[in-house]
Amino acid sequence: MGKITKSTKRAPLIAGVALCVAGLICCIIFLVTSFKKADLSNDMTNLQNSASVAASEPQSVPSIFPTANVDIPQKNLNFNELQKTNPDIYAWIYIPGTSVDYPVLQHPTDDTFYLEHNIDGSAGLPGCIYSELLNGKSFDDRNTVLYGHNMRNGSMFATLHRYADKDFFDTNRYIYIYTEKGTYVYEIFAAYTYSDIHLLKGLDITSDEKFADYLESVLAIRGMGNNIDNSLNIDSSDRIVTLSTCTSNDTRRFLVQGVLLNGRER
Repeated sequence: MGKITKSTKRAPLIAGVALCVAGLICCIIFLVTSFKKADLSNDMTNLQNSASVAASEPQSVPSIFPTANVDIPQKNLNFNELQKTNPDIYAWIYIPGTSVDYPVLQHPTDDTFYLEHNIDGSAGLPGCIYSELLNGKSFDDRNTVLYGHNMRNGSMFATLHRYADKDFFDTNRYIYIYTEKGTYVYEIFAAYTYSDIHLLKGLDITSDEKFADYLESVLAIRGMGNNIDNSLNIDSSDRIVTLSTCTSNDTRRFLVQGVLLNGRER
């Protein structure tokens, strides 16, 4: 039998200490991450709270054009103050019936920056609601696409999946986008699962004819969990917004689309 040396006796002790140190480091990392997530959540909650106003208070963001039969929810939005939080904020999106009540950002050079960066610029989730440089910030493109994660805690664009339910789709039909210029009001006409094709690069809508063909293809979509309203007489003169979020399938996206009502007479 070999001789037991002091180093042999110490080996289990050293291993135990190493495990304890590793465990302590993991705990510290977990706590730091948790606190950071809590801070990010608090930052967003503070922004949301500051944007909310009582029904009796005057609306601080005007409507661009009269919009018949639609009451615009009031928001206390000061874009100068919002841009002190992050200068890339250029709009605010609110959808009653969902948890969507967030600033909208666009990075000046990197289209994917806010996919995995938060409102304070830190890397990680939940990211932000954002648009790409292919879209301007004036919401006058044929199709303005906004992206947001489908977070497990129900934040960002997760609750858009409620629109797969026909009753919810029928009773929660408006998207409000507030900007310094005014409030854009959209009526939701489609909610459906689609391929992960890049909607702005992979689909040609550069002419009225091609845009009309695209709208026709959307209005023809059928299937369980896909809800389409064909009654709004949408055509190539319209402007739409598309809200895009992920599904459990990496090759599919869930899209909610609304048609701009401001100035729309039909």
